Amino acid sequence: MARSVHDRANRPRRRALFRRADGGAVSVEFALLIAPFLMLLMGLLELGYMVQAESSLQFATDTASRLIRTGKVTTRSGETLMTSDQLIEELCGKAPIIPDCAEHLSLHVTSADSFTALSKDVETPSKIGPEKLRGTPSIEFSPGGASKATLVVATYDWSLIIPLTKTLGSKRRLVATAVFRNEPF
Repeated sequence: MARSVHDRANRPRRRALFRRADGGAVSVEFALLIAPFLMLLMGLLELGYMVQAESSLQFATDTASRLIRTGKVTTRSGETLMTSDQLIEELCGKAPIIPDCAEHLSLHVTSADSFTALSKDVETPSKIGPEKLRGTPSIEFSPGGASKATLVVATYDWSLIIPLTKTLGSKRRLVATAVFRNEPF
């Protein structure tokens, strides 16, 4: 009997010890949280790299557009002084962050007498490029002459690097555009 009285007296103490015994709980919590945390971190790194690449592509497109706008690509009458490959090389030189830029960049340069006429001839910029995100890059090169409305669209199919982000698809299309009127060079 003395034993049962003693057990009842120690019961609150045992419960307190049981509640404080958390050996291994931190390890379990860490194991549960590390995978989502790393996925989120890697996804953010992928997104940041892709946004930087698109910003670089836009800068390069603006720089290449300046060459067209100022008459370094065509003459007043519209005769080309620079080929599409040379313009792509110039564009890719300004976007070193983009891997294999010259091989995978699609370039669409078209011109018209007015911006209204230009808008009727152009499809959605994000649809310019290899068919269904596969195949060879497409190139259309018609920069026009002096005082022509011109549209430059550069697209690049970005291959996702981190495997966990590939659940959204294996590629994303980066698009850079510039619309301007050529100077009367």
